[in-house]
Amino acid sequence: MQRTRRSKMPNAPLISFVVPLRPSVVPSDWATISRLCCQTLNSCLQSGGACVHVILVATDMPLGLDMIKDDRLEVITVPSSVSNMTELVTEGMEDKWRKVRRGFERVSELSSMFVMIVDADDLVSRKLITHLESDPPRYGFIFKSGYSHLDGSRWIVRVDNTFNCGTNAVLRSSEINLLNTADSADLKDCIALNSGHTTIEKTMMEIGRPLDVLPFRGSVYVQHRFQHSKRIYGTSWRKYIKDYIKKIRKISILNRYIREEFGIYS
Repeated sequence: MQRTRRSKMPNAPLISFVVPLRPSVVPSDWATISRLCCQTLNSCLQSGGACVHVILVATDMPLGLDMIKDDRLEVITVPSSVSNMTELVTEGMEDKWRKVRRGFERVSELSSMFVMIVDADDLVSRKLITHLESDPPRYGFIFKSGYSHLDGSRWIVRVDNTFNCGTNAVLRSSEINLLNTADSADLKDCIALNSGHTTIEKTMMEIGRPLDVLPFRGSVYVQHRFQHSKRIYGTSWRKYIKDYIKKIRKISILNRYIREEFGIYS
């Protein structure tokens, strides 16, 4: 059974953020995962007014969710296909995309003009909505630049032109063949579900719907030890050290302005 906590939306949202949350059966510190998820939800909510809608799609409710009192937050509870396991990548990503698909179905029902997938640990700039309202893109925005932040650290890394993060695109719903049924046959038609964050820009370009580049850093990729991703650099420690040295030049203090822009309070 799927259970939904519906929010009150008098008008169609300008943008809906879809936040898929991993199930608690995945080996992790659930308290940490919950804290990061709630931080993500608050970051999305602070980015705009009534035109924002946030959809959390989860199997288990994160701890502290009841502390977020906001009618713009909607929670959809779905069963998980993930069993207890030690390898997170394959099954974990399948679970994520099933939840994204369910979130997209709801976005279609709401007739949201734009949609954005937000990983349940990343953060969104509060400048995004203002820019979206003043300069709406024909097809959407791609984030070429952003920040990388190690959870709990007082430092943050600027990432320019090579931003690789699951939270990196705002898409106009009418241009990605958004789902409107739960039929799995529709999966093949939704561009955003067939193209992950690493290929969505190329895919949209190939079909003649190029994404505009967001002119500022739009999101923060939050790093922690419970992520789905595989080890980034494999066994090449030489590459790891080389890239780390490059990062040193782009590290800055996590100041109050950046904290407030993205909602970093941990």
